Amino acid sequence: MSVNADAWDERLYRSDRNAFDVVRLALATLVVFEHSYFLIDGTAERDPLSILSGGQTNCGQFAVFMFFVLSGFLVTGSLLESSSTREFIAKRVARIVPGFLVATMLACLILGPLASPSTGQFFRSQNWRNIIIEALALKQVGVTGILESNHLQLIHGTLWTIKYEFDCYLLLALLGALGLMRSSIRILTFAILATASAVAMAVGLPIVDHGIIALVISSPNRWPELFPFFFMGSAFFVFRKHIPKSIGIFVLSLLAIVTSLAGGAAYWALLFGGTYAVLFAALSFSAQIKLFGRRVDLSYGVYLYGWPIQQMILFYGGMQLLPMELFAVSLFLSCLAAWASWTIVERPSLQLVRKHRPLRSCSPAS
Repeated sequence: MSVNADAWDERLYRSDRNAFDVVRLALATLVVFEHSYFLIDGTAERDPLSILSGGQTNCGQFAVFMFFVLSGFLVTGSLLESSSTREFIAKRVARIVPGFLVATMLACLILGPLASPSTGQFFRSQNWRNIIIEALALKQVGVTGILESNHLQLIHGTLWTIKYEFDCYLLLALLGALGLMRSSIRILTFAILATASAVAMAVGLPIVDHGIIALVISSPNRWPELFPFFFMGSAFFVFRKHIPKSIGIFVLSLLAIVTSLAGGAAYWALLFGGTYAVLFAALSFSAQIKLFGRRVDLSYGVYLYGWPIQQMILFYGGMQLLPMELFAVSLFLSCLAAWASWTIVERPSLQLVRKHRPLRSCSPAS
């Protein structure tokens, strides 16, 4: 029996009636915030959420978990409303791949040489074949001989999650293609996914970080940590008409998260309470970011460019900034880069795969 059947859908299909763009930007901002400590200290121990939780989590990890929840929720909607698996994959590729490849290219070809003692030596010393192959496989790539004065010599440090997210897309597409997302067997499908996740958490999965397999899939050792958040968001979308939309449950979810920070089990509180809280927030307010009268989604761009911008600031600033100073400067520059990414790369890529007639799914999930 449905519970408040239209409560979640009232704001879902119009970006001007929900707050997905703003919530995602807030989460991307938290990633930049956490890295403002991590890149200066070489550790996240001073991150406020790490301190509050006794090291259970930090602002960056929390943001990644909630990104996976939102992605699972919205992308499942996209799958169920796509006319074919091919259309679904095309939309997912358009949303994530062009921005990823451009950010990778800019870091390797422009920022890398600027952070190297010798431009000529930089270009001669890279294994460009491997870099290109790994980038096309949506792997986070690295270049050598750079950022020698920084704690970490990584020009990108957040892109490793993209491969995991895209693998979630592919698994979801496979479930759809096999007919396992049909309403008659959805409960069984998600029960199997939950069981598989529990077993994987209990026994652990291997690290796969080299060879052909590593290009095809993300390393399985992180699946038990990340995949449950994606499929929790997915299950929430599928069964949303049976989940009450209640300010009381929202408050209880927040209380569970706060309690877990002091008492332990923060992962589980975030998986269940965090899922409810972040989706309730996104679907209870109208908040849209506009520049020059047009909607802009800055979240992906801030996530893509925050780390390299922070690394370059620290490299040229001699590691002299305080975390909050680095955060303020890098967030402003990251938003500028994100606006350029959305305007030049992301939005045009999405427009290529959209049909001329607007679809309900062509809002937050497309």
